[in-house]
Amino acid sequence: MLDREKLLDDWLVPVASPELIKQHGMLERGTSLAEYPLLESADEPWRVWAQVTEEAAWHSRAPSIEDSAGLLAAAEEGLGYALARWTLVTRSLQKGSLKIAGSGAVPYSSAYYFVCPKNFLALPKVAHFREWIFSAAAAFPAPPGRDA
Repeated sequence: MLDREKLLDDWLVPVASPELIKQHGMLERGTSLAEYPLLESADEPWRVWAQVTEEAAWHSRAPSIEDSAGLLAAAEEGLGYALARWTLVTRSLQKGSLKIAGSGAVPYSSAYYFVCPKNFLALPKVAHFREWIFSAAAAFPAPPGRDA
């Protein structure tokens, strides 16, 4: 039998390179996404943002990039705005290669969990790792403007 404990929720936040934001501006809720160059992946689709902003008539025209790392790399190069997972984009935000490009964050459909066989929990190395990972998850910053 497995022990499963939630570590951390994830969020989607709009991001772009500082230069692209200077050129096109911030994504404000209620503003049509059709006015912005967008990038997306199957895991980070703009339809999620469009639903939250009630842009019902919006249909994706964004180039689809296969994975989250490629999506962030393209956004860092200034190729478009991306809806990125908070846990994956925080380092790029800290470096300044990407900036938050709009107000609010929307819940991501998945979360992070600590999972292991229950009988392993008594092992000192597993207990130490569990303590460390929960401490790291608790210290991870929440995104600005997250929707509850």
